[in-house]
Amino acid sequence: MSSVKVVIDANVLAEVVKEIQSTSSGALGIYESLFLHILGTLGIALNRIICQEWYNTCGIQWVDSWLPEAIATGQAREYSGKTFPDVRNALRKQGMQPKDIRYIMCAIESGADYIFSMDIDFYEPRARRQSNSNKSFRRDRNGQFWRYVHENYAITAGCFCHVIADLNLSFTPIETYPNCH
Repeated sequence: MSSVKVVIDANVLAEVVKEIQSTSSGALGIYESLFLHILGTLGIALNRIICQEWYNTCGIQWVDSWLPEAIATGQAREYSGKTFPDVRNALRKQGMQPKDIRYIMCAIESGADYIFSMDIDFYEPRARRQSNSNKSFRRDRNGQFWRYVHENYAITAGCFCHVIADLNLSFTPIETYPNCH
């Protein structure tokens, strides 16, 4: 895999882990299948800080069950965690939380053009205080912040209901994604 295309937020991986824990049959669920498909076809970018958030959110044992091999095979690539002060400052002015800026920094450093996240901060951070509008900003991607990042940095953020079409994945969903609507 020559280049990675996707940065994955810890909240997406938390959905994968939750699904794995609730599936007693051992069959792959929709979230796990989608994650594995992205990992195997597009590759993921991360840095040390993102990895630590994955550990904190999903558990060291689960992350270490796949990440070392993914790095060794080129399905995942770890970047240095370079920061871009001008970008960081611009994102903060737009209302982005510092803990989420690391994902955009990783996308810029790696050349990834997609952030897979359920976090409202990637769509419209100021809507966090307006719980009734959170899902529509995420679902419709009509937030000012989403447009700003897309137009200025050529990075698209998408959640489960967007990722298949956005990334032109040859993946057929077997159910809808309830977290978007």
